[in-house]
Amino acid sequence: MAKIRRDAMSEYRKLGRLFACAAALLLIGALYACIEPEEAIGSATDLLKYCGVNELEGVADLRRISDDCKEALRDLLPDYEDNLAHALVPLGSGIFDDRTVLFFTAADGDRNPLTSSDETELRVSVLTSTTETLLDTAQFALGKLKDYSGLNIALSAVVDYSGSMSDQDLDDAAEIYTDLFNGLELTSRFEANLLFFSDEVHQIVTFTEDATALRQGLRSNIDFERAGTALYDGIGTGLDMLSARDTPIRLLLVASDGFENHSQIYTKKSQLYELARQQRIPLIMLGALLSDVPSLRAMAKETNGLFIYSPYFLELKQDFLRLRDLLMESAALELRERQAEWESVRIEIKGKQIEWPLP
Repeated sequence: MAKIRRDAMSEYRKLGRLFACAAALLLIGALYACIEPEEAIGSATDLLKYCGVNELEGVADLRRISDDCKEALRDLLPDYEDNLAHALVPLGSGIFDDRTVLFFTAADGDRNPLTSSDETELRVSVLTSTTETLLDTAQFALGKLKDYSGLNIALSAVVDYSGSMSDQDLDDAAEIYTDLFNGLELTSRFEANLLFFSDEVHQIVTFTEDATALRQGLRSNIDFERAGTALYDGIGTGLDMLSARDTPIRLLLVASDGFENHSQIYTKKSQLYELARQQRIPLIMLGALLSDVPSLRAMAKETNGLFIYSPYFLELKQDFLRLRDLLMESAALELRERQAEWESVRIEIKGKQIEWPLP
């Protein structure tokens, strides 16, 4: 009987130790939860040592950010994010052989261009001031942007040249734009200009169809003064210049690794939204490092555009290829008839819809 009691007491003590260990683990977890992210960085990547600041917010105020500082930030940066999955983005419209054509890009859940099987789910309707009429497949044709000849695209390529952009970042950004130019050459005739911004915005290449001149303009300019980030001025200047271009599709692509801190003309996001909406220009936002992800997300949403955030430009360069492929495979919806009272067309697929005024 005594042996049974001793065995029972031994089991109780074991259970007690288990509960104590569990409580200790919970306490340790709670302590770790209380540690600030900056304190969790090892001494080898300490913010103070490599960035010269005590907290993450201070990095944004630095005029230059070293590669060692960028590496120290790795564990503090947001995770990868984009809005490419199930994207449905109106790009523009035009008249071809007296027929109205609406251009758009669309993706499936894996961020790949839609296939012919996906397109069977397409629903097209036309709207008047009082009615919506569903079109049958005999009233429209679905093709590709590449099927239509002529100068169809105007692109403003906006590059961040602020102090946080290293020479390697600029080389990676140049590869992103070069990949896009190469892809567009296989898709449609296009023209583009090239803007660099830091404290101010400078047009490096005026609008041209010469892709070689654009590639040369992208070469890293070591003499360009890298300082603050006039991001809004860069976007606003690009939108303003695009507003004067007469092409069916007008796009603005900006690549930046910081957030707004130096604009003098366009000081509010609402100004950019209004201009982009008026001109029906979707913003394509590429962000890295300290880019404000909520702002990237909002700019894409408010302008029917696209965005990608990746912690470093080297990674962003690879991620961008999916977006480039979406643009290369842009769809073309051609209306086979047009009635005077029709005001706009609505496209729906996989729960998403876009609406575009008829030219």
